[in-house]
Amino acid sequence: MDGNDAYEVLGVPPDASPDQVQRAWRRLAGAHHPDRVADPPAKAAAEERLRLVNAARDVLLNRRASYDAARRPPEPSDEEITEDPGDAPPDPWSTAAAGMPRPDPWASPSGVRHVHHSSAPAKRGLTRFEVRYLYFVAACWAIIIIAFVIAMS
Repeated sequence: MDGNDAYEVLGVPPDASPDQVQRAWRRLAGAHHPDRVADPPAKAAAEERLRLVNAARDVLLNRRASYDAARRPPEPSDEEITEDPGDAPPDPWSTAAAGMPRPDPWASPSGVRHVHHSSAPAKRGLTRFEVRYLYFVAACWAIIIIAFVIAMS
C-alpha cells in the first residue's frame, strides 16, 4: 500500500463489511478510471489513484486480518524496557577515581532488569536420538577397552 491506509484510500471505517468495501471500490474505480480522463498528466495521476484503490480493495477483501494486525500498535508488555537514553542507568565509570578499582562493566546496576531475546527455544534434556548416540559411543569405548585388556594379557 506504499504507506497509505487502505481504509482511508477507500473512505470506509475499519469495521466496514466486505459489501461496503466493494461498494466504495466501485464508486472510486469509476470516478478515477484512466479511460475517463483525456489529459495525459491527469491520466497518469488517475492510473496511480486507481492502482491505490485496487490495492486497498485487495487488502481489505483478501488479507484483512493480517493487515489489521499489522496496523494495530503493539500491545504494551508487562516488562519495562528502557528505550529513552535519559532513562538509561548511570555510567559506572562516572564515579571512578584515579587509582580506585574499576567497577565491572558487565555487571547490572541494581534495579535494572535486562531482557534477553532469543529466537531459539530453551532446550530441555536430550532427544531420543542423542541418548541412543551416547549409548552407542559408550558401547564402542567399552569394546575398545575390552579388546585392549585382552591384547595386553
